[in-house]
Amino acid sequence: MTLGAAHPHALAAVMPGRRAVWEAMVRRHGLRPHAYEEVVRSWEFLDFTLRHGETRPRHSIMSTVKARQHGFGDCTDSEAMFRRQFRELQAERILPPNPALPATGAGVA
Repeated sequence: MTLGAAHPHALAAVMPGRRAVWEAMVRRHGLRPHAYEEVVRSWEFLDFTLRHGETRPRHSIMSTVKARQHGFGDCTDSEAMFRRQFRELQAERILPPNPALPATGAGVA
């Protein structure tokens, strides 16, 4: 399948009206019934995290030196971490199964 053009939307504007879609997914996939507001507490925060509407990079100066000096030397692969968390949420029947999400594979912990 060919990817289409991007259609950015502010989740805070779109998602509050999608409660019925979530409830239908819960029924169809036999998920544990969590209130819609429990699944994502703040669409505004998710918009901020995903940088919706921002065209320039944020200014940030970060260093991990101090954390490493205090014993926090571990590193987590973000993609592997998200895959693991999605699998856990699927196993707990909070998210529906996704056949496109491999159980194991390169870069997956």
